[in-house]
Amino acid sequence: MCTKVLSQKGVGLRKRIKEMLARKNVRDDFDWNRYSTEYQEQLEEIARVHTEVLTAGDYVFQNDRLQLRRDILPLHPNHQLLYETVLQMNPSSAMEIGCGSGDHLHNLGLLDPSIDLYGVDRSAEQIRLLHKRHPGIAANVVRMDATVVQGARTVCDLAFTQAVIMHIQTKTHHLVALENLFRCARRHVVLMENWTRHAFMDDIRGLFEGGRIPWSDLHFHYRASETDAATRIMVLSAMDLADYPTLTDYDTLLAHSEG
Repeated sequence: MCTKVLSQKGVGLRKRIKEMLARKNVRDDFDWNRYSTEYQEQLEEIARVHTEVLTAGDYVFQNDRLQLRRDILPLHPNHQLLYETVLQMNPSSAMEIGCGSGDHLHNLGLLDPSIDLYGVDRSAEQIRLLHKRHPGIAANVVRMDATVVQGARTVCDLAFTQAVIMHIQTKTHHLVALENLFRCARRHVVLMENWTRHAFMDDIRGLFEGGRIPWSDLHFHYRASETDAATRIMVLSAMDLADYPTLTDYDTLLAHSEG
């Protein structure tokens, strides 16, 4: 959503997104009757300046970094930082909450086929788009509304989001989504969000102190993009990660948020 596009169509799309973000007293930012169409338009706009769907050999993960190997448009900085972070965690299994079109699951599966991948999304239309966009995707994808308390669930080494919880406006629902995210993760949670939308650090700490995160310990870390100073990602872990900076002040993220 942060990509800057100069086309008239892009201007119109950004205007609609801005209008959605300004809505008040609603559960989330989207009209789910129109969301899939608007989402596909957004994908088309991003594709003008960034590669969204990788093919074998486009990038290689080497020395803990993704390195571009072909003459293609680069990944969006958010996506590159997200993939690098997940791959550095070296999970045997990972789940994306709000997997949408499935691009992130596809790309991670291509970059490291050894990871067992899972995805959930609340929209049946989005899941249909995922299978159309990535037929035969090597990921187990099911329909689930993350804003509703879940019972039995798949638990993976790591769970992540890319611009999902930022769109859930009501406090109760976004806290439930965060709780579900941690309940799907055995060791790590990775969040790529707009840090101005919620007080993520305080909210997560409150969930942990209230016994709603099933970990014995909680450590806050972050990473910064090497290609875009405005791009920062939050890494939550059940153990201290010595190689990552500790997140002690939420302003570390807010100061670099695109708001």
